[in-house]
Amino acid sequence: MRILGTAAIAAMIACVIGTGVNAQDAMWASAPTADSWTGFYFGGQIGLVGMKSHEKGPAVPNGEALLGDIPVQAGVFGGFHWQQTDWWVWGLDAELNIEQGEFFYNGSKFGSMEMDGAVRVQGGYLVAPNVLAYASVGYSWAHFDNRAYYGGGATGADFIGGGLQLGLGVDAMVTDTIMARLQMTWAHYGEHAVSSGGGAATSEPSMIDIRTGVAWKF
Repeated sequence: MRILGTAAIAAMIACVIGTGVNAQDAMWASAPTADSWTGFYFGGQIGLVGMKSHEKGPAVPNGEALLGDIPVQAGVFGGFHWQQTDWWVWGLDAELNIEQGEFFYNGSKFGSMEMDGAVRVQGGYLVAPNVLAYASVGYSWAHFDNRAYYGGGATGADFIGGGLQLGLGVDAMVTDTIMARLQMTWAHYGEHAVSSGGGAATSEPSMIDIRTGVAWKF
Protein backbone atom coordinates (compact mmCIF):
# COMPACT_ATOMS: atom_id res chain seq x y z
CA MET A 1 0.00 0.00 0.00
CA ARG A 2 2.88 2.36 0.79
CA ILE A 3 4.44 1.65 -2.64
CA LEU A 4 1.18 2.52 -4.41
CA GLY A 5 0.75 5.61 -2.24
CA THR A 6 4.29 6.77 -3.00
CA ALA A 7 3.76 6.27 -6.74
CA ALA A 8 0.52 8.26 -6.62
CA ILE A 9 2.21 11.10 -4.75
CA ALA A 10 5.12 11.16 -7.22
CA ALA A 11 2.65 11.37 -10.13
CA MET A 12 0.76 14.25 -8.49
CA ILE A 13 4.00 16.13 -7.79
CA ALA A 14 5.03 15.77 -11.43
CA CYS A 15 1.59 17.03 -12.48
CA VAL A 16 1.84 20.05 -10.14
CA ILE A 17 5.30 20.97 -11.48
CA GLY A 18 4.33 20.43 -15.11
CA THR A 19 1.10 22.39 -14.96
CA GLY A 20 2.80 25.17 -13.01
CA VAL A 21 5.54 25.57 -15.63
CA ASN A 22 3.08 25.52 -18.53
CA ALA A 23 0.79 28.01 -16.84
CA GLN A 24 3.76 30.24 -16.00
CA ASP A 25 4.82 30.40 -19.68
CA ALA A 26 1.30 31.39 -20.67
CA MET A 27 0.76 34.01 -17.97
CA TRP A 28 4.20 35.61 -17.56
CA ALA A 29 3.52 38.28 -20.16
CA SER A 30 0.62 39.75 -18.16
CA ALA A 31 1.32 41.40 -14.80
CA PRO A 32 -0.89 40.28 -11.90
CA THR A 33 -3.69 42.50 -10.75
CA ALA A 34 -3.81 43.75 -7.15
CA ASP A 35 -6.37 41.15 -6.11
CA SER A 36 -5.57 38.20 -8.40
CA TRP A 37 -4.52 35.98 -5.44
CA THR A 38 -6.90 37.41 -2.86
CA GLY A 39 -9.63 34.99 -1.81
CA PHE A 40 -10.56 31.82 0.02
CA TYR A 41 -9.60 28.29 -1.06
CA PHE A 42 -10.44 24.73 -0.02
CA GLY A 43 -9.14 21.40 -1.26
CA GLY A 44 -7.73 17.94 -0.66
CA GLN A 45 -4.18 16.65 -0.27
CA ILE A 46 -2.12 13.48 0.07
CA GLY A 47 1.41 13.03 1.35
CA LEU A 48 4.09 11.04 3.10
CA VAL A 49 4.86 11.47 6.80
CA GLY A 50 8.30 10.84 8.26
CA MET A 51 7.35 10.37 11.91
CA LYS A 52 9.50 9.46 14.90
CA SER A 53 9.16 9.23 18.67
CA HIS A 54 11.98 9.40 21.20
CA GLU A 55 11.04 7.22 24.19
CA LYS A 56 13.08 7.52 27.41
CA GLY A 57 12.82 6.21 30.96
CA PRO A 58 12.82 3.06 33.12
CA ALA A 59 9.71 1.72 31.36
CA VAL A 60 11.51 1.75 27.96
CA PRO A 61 13.71 -1.20 26.87
CA ASN A 62 17.37 -0.32 27.61
CA GLY A 63 16.14 3.00 28.95
CA GLU A 64 15.81 4.66 25.53
CA ALA A 65 14.38 3.92 22.08
CA LEU A 66 14.05 5.92 18.86
CA LEU A 67 11.03 4.72 16.88
CA GLY A 68 9.80 5.71 13.42
CA ASP A 69 7.53 5.06 10.45
CA ILE A 70 6.66 6.57 7.02
CA PRO A 71 2.90 6.26 6.48
CA VAL A 72 0.73 7.69 3.70
CA GLN A 73 -1.43 10.65 4.67
CA ALA A 74 -4.70 12.07 3.27
CA GLY A 75 -6.59 15.15 4.32
CA VAL A 76 -8.17 18.51 3.58
CA PHE A 77 -6.81 22.05 3.70
CA GLY A 78 -8.16 25.53 3.30
CA GLY A 79 -7.48 29.17 4.01
CA PHE A 80 -7.34 32.73 2.76
CA HIS A 81 -4.78 34.57 0.61
CA TRP A 82 -4.37 38.35 0.70
CA GLN A 83 -2.28 39.93 -2.06
CA GLN A 84 -0.72 43.04 -0.54
CA THR A 85 1.27 44.17 -3.61
CA ASP A 86 1.98 42.89 -7.10
CA TRP A 87 4.46 40.38 -5.64
CA TRP A 88 3.79 39.86 -1.91
CA VAL A 89 1.03 37.56 -0.67
CA TRP A 90 0.07 36.76 2.94
CA GLY A 91 -2.19 34.00 4.13
CA LEU A 92 -3.92 32.08 6.89
CA ASP A 93 -4.03 28.30 6.34
CA ALA A 94 -5.36 25.21 8.15
CA GLU A 95 -5.35 21.46 7.56
CA LEU A 96 -6.65 18.18 8.97
CA ASN A 97 -5.15 14.81 8.01
CA ILE A 98 -5.54 11.13 8.80
CA GLU A 99 -2.83 8.48 8.64
CA GLN A 100 -2.12 5.02 10.02
CA GLY A 101 1.44 5.34 11.24
CA GLU A 102 2.71 2.62 13.57
CA PHE A 103 5.78 2.38 15.80
CA PHE A 104 7.42 -1.04 16.24
CA TYR A 105 10.10 -2.22 18.63
CA ASN A 106 11.80 -5.59 18.06
CA GLY A 107 8.97 -6.65 15.76
CA SER A 108 6.18 -5.82 18.21
CA LYS A 109 3.82 -2.87 17.92
CA PHE A 110 4.77 -0.06 20.28
CA GLY A 111 2.24 2.62 19.34
CA SER A 112 0.63 4.63 16.55
CA MET A 113 -0.24 8.06 15.20
CA GLU A 114 -3.72 8.40 13.72
CA MET A 115 -4.36 12.06 12.85
CA ASP A 116 -2.82 15.51 12.77
CA GLY A 117 -3.89 19.07 12.09
CA ALA A 118 -2.43 22.56 12.00
CA VAL A 119 -3.17 26.26 11.72
CA ARG A 120 -0.50 28.62 10.37
CA VAL A 121 0.28 31.99 8.85
CA GLN A 122 2.06 32.28 5.51
CA GLY A 123 4.18 34.89 3.81
CA GLY A 124 5.13 34.50 0.17
CA TYR A 125 6.62 36.03 -2.96
CA LEU A 126 5.26 35.64 -6.49
CA VAL A 127 8.13 34.15 -8.50
CA ALA A 128 5.70 34.32 -11.45
CA PRO A 129 2.22 35.86 -11.67
CA ASN A 130 0.65 32.43 -11.03
CA VAL A 131 3.35 30.82 -8.81
CA LEU A 132 3.68 31.67 -5.12
CA ALA A 133 6.70 30.52 -3.07
CA TYR A 134 6.12 30.89 0.66
CA ALA A 135 7.22 30.09 4.20
CA SER A 136 4.85 29.34 7.08
CA VAL A 137 4.84 29.14 10.86
CA GLY A 138 2.07 27.81 13.03
CA TYR A 139 0.81 25.34 15.61
CA SER A 140 0.28 21.63 14.93
CA TRP A 141 -1.33 18.88 16.98
CA ALA A 142 -1.43 15.11 16.53
CA HIS A 143 -2.94 12.06 18.25
CA PHE A 144 -0.49 9.44 19.52
CA ASP A 145 -1.45 6.14 21.15
CA ASN A 146 1.33 4.09 22.77
CA ARG A 147 -0.87 1.84 24.88
CA ALA A 148 0.17 -1.17 22.77
CA TYR A 149 3.47 -1.15 24.66
CA TYR A 150 2.78 0.70 27.93
CA GLY A 151 -0.57 -1.02 28.53
CA GLY A 152 -4.18 0.07 28.57
CA GLY A 153 -3.95 1.24 32.17
CA ALA A 154 -0.93 3.47 31.62
CA THR A 155 -1.39 7.16 32.32
CA GLY A 156 -0.34 9.48 29.49
CA ALA A 157 0.26 6.77 26.88
CA ASP A 158 -2.69 7.98 24.76
CA PHE A 159 -2.32 11.72 24.19
CA ILE A 160 -2.74 14.65 21.80
CA GLY A 161 0.55 16.47 21.40
CA GLY A 162 0.89 20.03 20.20
CA GLY A 163 3.80 22.21 19.15
CA LEU A 164 5.54 24.44 16.65
CA GLN A 165 5.20 23.78 12.92
CA LEU A 166 7.49 25.33 10.27
CA GLY A 167 6.96 24.96 6.53
CA LEU A 168 7.98 25.80 2.97
CA GLY A 169 5.75 25.48 -0.08
CA VAL A 170 4.73 26.48 -3.57
CA ASP A 171 1.18 27.26 -4.70
CA ALA A 172 0.40 27.53 -8.43
CA MET A 173 -2.81 28.92 -9.98
CA VAL A 174 -3.46 26.45 -12.81
CA THR A 175 -6.61 28.37 -13.76
CA ASP A 176 -8.45 31.34 -12.26
CA THR A 177 -10.15 29.01 -9.76
CA ILE A 178 -7.90 25.91 -9.48
CA MET A 179 -4.80 26.01 -7.27
CA ALA A 180 -2.16 23.24 -7.00
CA ARG A 181 0.10 22.91 -3.96
CA LEU A 182 3.42 21.29 -3.05
CA GLN A 183 4.44 21.69 0.60
CA MET A 184 6.86 20.42 3.26
CA THR A 185 6.40 20.96 7.00
CA TRP A 186 8.23 20.01 10.20
CA ALA A 187 6.56 19.80 13.61
CA HIS A 188 7.75 18.97 17.13
CA TYR A 189 5.28 17.93 19.82
CA GLY A 190 7.33 18.21 23.01
CA GLU A 191 7.83 15.69 25.81
CA HIS A 192 4.87 13.85 27.36
CA ALA A 193 5.08 11.95 30.62
CA VAL A 194 3.92 8.32 30.78
CA SER A 195 3.33 6.28 33.92
CA SER A 196 2.85 2.52 33.65
CA GLY A 197 3.28 -0.68 35.64
CA GLY A 198 6.82 -0.91 34.25
CA GLY A 199 7.77 2.53 35.55
CA ALA A 200 7.90 6.07 34.20
CA ALA A 201 8.82 7.25 30.71
CA THR A 202 8.60 10.22 28.37
CA SER A 203 7.45 10.32 24.74
CA GLU A 204 8.85 13.02 22.44
CA PRO A 205 7.32 12.77 18.93
CA SER A 206 8.04 14.83 15.84
CA MET A 207 7.40 14.54 12.10
CA ILE A 208 8.22 15.83 8.63
CA ASP A 209 5.43 15.93 6.02
CA ILE A 210 5.66 16.22 2.23
CA ARG A 211 2.25 16.89 0.66
CA THR A 212 0.69 17.74 -2.66
CA GLY A 213 -2.88 18.89 -3.19
CA VAL A 214 -5.43 20.68 -5.32
CA ALA A 215 -7.85 23.38 -4.13
CA TRP A 216 -10.74 25.44 -5.44
CA LYS A 217 -10.30 29.23 -5.06
CA PHE A 218 -13.42 31.31 -4.51
